[in-house]
Amino acid sequence: MMDDQYNPYGYSDEAWEQNPYRAFYELCMFPGSEELVKGCGLVSQALSTEEQKSAMKKCRIFTNTDYANGLDYNVQFFNNYHYTIFVPTNDAIKDAIAKGLPTWEDIEKDYNSHCNSEGNLQTSEDSLRIQTKITYLTNFIRNHFADSSVFADNSEVEDKEMVTASYDSDNERFCKIHVDRIKAGDKTKLRVCDDETYLNGDKNNKIETVDEVNGKDVRNILARDVSCNKIPRDVAAMEGIRIDASSAAVIHVIDGVLNHTALVNGRHDSTWQSKESCKRYLKRYGARK
Repeated sequence: MMDDQYNPYGYSDEAWEQNPYRAFYELCMFPGSEELVKGCGLVSQALSTEEQKSAMKKCRIFTNTDYANGLDYNVQFFNNYHYTIFVPTNDAIKDAIAKGLPTWEDIEKDYNSHCNSEGNLQTSEDSLRIQTKITYLTNFIRNHFADSSVFADNSEVEDKEMVTASYDSDNERFCKIHVDRIKAGDKTKLRVCDDETYLNGDKNNKIETVDEVNGKDVRNILARDVSCNKIPRDVAAMEGIRIDASSAAVIHVIDGVLNHTALVNGRHDSTWQSKESCKRYLKRYGARK
């Protein structure tokens, strides 16, 4: 049976397996192992409880009712604006994992297999590697969340630059992606590519959005993200509820992934193959809140 943290709405196992958002959603779900994040040094245990709670946000995509008064989960870096989320297909995520993209299960296994009898990581290299894996996974996910909304419709749009939630300290800017809408027969097609692809001169090699999955239209799926003054648990509890923040997002399924940094030999895991590569990556892409 599927763990409830990955299937919070009670889908049957078969329905969950066929859900076009499943694999990306599972990557987004922080497993609750805050001790792992502290144990590898990504969040200092010397901080106060409240400071640790705040610092832990840099590892999270969603916040639950312990962090925000939403209906269920909120995107922790949304802020009273409108956004676009490009969700890779389940097969695209599977392919990225095969090419070394870390998952939380992989990170936990790595962490647990390198702890000593006191439960501490054995070497500084172990700490750096796991810090890098966590940060890389977080940035990979954030690079699929973009400021402003773009829709699949019938009008053509030339190259449009969009800013993502993944930050590049070397360039002192958020990582970018590029979208367009081009004619495809009597229709138009919404396409997107990451900045690395675009800058390498492959701007026409964009990933197309998917029109339907399992016979269901998945174009322009709209979502709202609200945070209230208290948790709106049920209708009876709605009295006195005030919406403090509200964001809107449009969701598209894409048949590929958007990378925030260049791959080496087509693989993600080259990033943490040495102590030096880990330090370079963390200096450049260290996660922000």
